[in-house]
Amino acid sequence: MSTGTSRSFHFKLTLAASSKITRLIAGTPSAPAWHTPPEAPDPLHGISSSLQTSVCGAAGRGKRWEYDMYAVIKTGGKQYRVAADDVLKVEKLDGNPGAAVQFGEVLMLGGTGSVTVGKPTVSGASVTAEILEQGRGPKLINFKKRRRKNSRRKKGHRQDLTTVRIMEVLGAGQKASKELTGVGVKARRFRGSGRRFELLKSAEGGQADDLSLIGGVGPKFAEELHKAGIFHLWQIAALTKQNVEALEAKGQFSHRIQRDEWVMQAQELLDGKPPRAKIDRDHAATSA
Repeated sequence: MSTGTSRSFHFKLTLAASSKITRLIAGTPSAPAWHTPPEAPDPLHGISSSLQTSVCGAAGRGKRWEYDMYAVIKTGGKQYRVAADDVLKVEKLDGNPGAAVQFGEVLMLGGTGSVTVGKPTVSGASVTAEILEQGRGPKLINFKKRRRKNSRRKKGHRQDLTTVRIMEVLGAGQKASKELTGVGVKARRFRGSGRRFELLKSAEGGQADDLSLIGGVGPKFAEELHKAGIFHLWQIAALTKQNVEALEAKGQFSHRIQRDEWVMQAQELLDGKPPRAKIDRDHAATSA
């Protein structure tokens, strides 16, 4: 190496060393070009990706749209982004149509340009809603076949769902101010005449229905039904599962209500269909 080249190389090393010392004194240590600073913790950690898109917008997670007030709630093992006056279907909730319900598991609050993320929930926050309807979802078919085994299994399922309307999104310390409106509430329709099941002290109009038209109901069971306060077909058609269990728990009907499908038979008779058994059909024709 020549003398000129040696001096030039020594000058570059000296310049680099002095620059590094200057940065150290200034409190900004040098870092390699390949070094990247650690990322900040994700404020949306724990929120599902679909809700992140809904909250932050399709343009990306770096941009947040401003809403009046919204929340991310969790109910039935699922997350929903809700705001006032939203109508949505959730997993079944206890309560009759028109009743109020409160969601206390709020994962995030947003609106007016600010976002509060819970750890895991936002303390003191809640969402109030009104139950509009109790219903069920579409029928799902589960079919399984084992080939060359003559084996087939088919099952149907309809999930119980509750339709609610969001009334208010409340932060910590806020109290509900809106009252139930009743708009859009669909009252539960019972089988039979549409009336809720009830026991009667005597037959309406002084005349009881011929309950023996139901297959499996003979004179003995008809007498027991009268003693229990059941005189009409609409009462049997309006029986719920809880009502049937309460009647059969007394040991009077030997689980015949469910086994012989009394409820379904009563509904068929109310719909104008003939009795299932031939002897009952002949009896009905003779009575007419």
